Amino acid sequence: MFELSVIMSLYFDDKNVTNGSDVKPSLAASAPLVTIGGEPHKFYTLVMIDPDDPSPSEPTLREWAHWIVTDIPGGSIASQGKEILSYMPPHPQVGIHRYIYSDPVSAGGTTRFSGTAKRPCVLLNQCVCPEQQSRAAGRFQ
Repeated sequence: MFELSVIMSLYFDDKNVTNGSDVKPSLAASAPLVTIGGEPHKFYTLVMIDPDDPSPSEPTLREWAHWIVTDIPGGSIASQGKEILSYMPPHPQVGIHRYIYSDPVSAGGTTRFSGTAKRPCVLLNQCVCPEQQSRAAGRFQ
């Protein structure tokens, strides 16, 4: 069970994505508009992973990182943060993909993750500190 740490809204064009939403891969070809709630003096990190990569029936890679943005000021949008790993749309573009969006608060107001990430960034704990993780989920098909 996940604890809500901050309100987050996510839109692909005019489609609001909530837990369990279905989104066609063609709609997810570009990065979504993500708004992070929270406190303006705190910074947040957005992580988008596919926990079943390359497919739910054969999740050999698991937790493939599709997008990482750090240093997002509370009460703003993800594009105001620092993109560590550029957005990667659903791949392959067939079948069902589940995606988990995480928005952990950064300790001390700044991100503990430094540098850039490169694919494959397969396990979520390779990308962000495990103690900072909270999640919201969406499903793409």
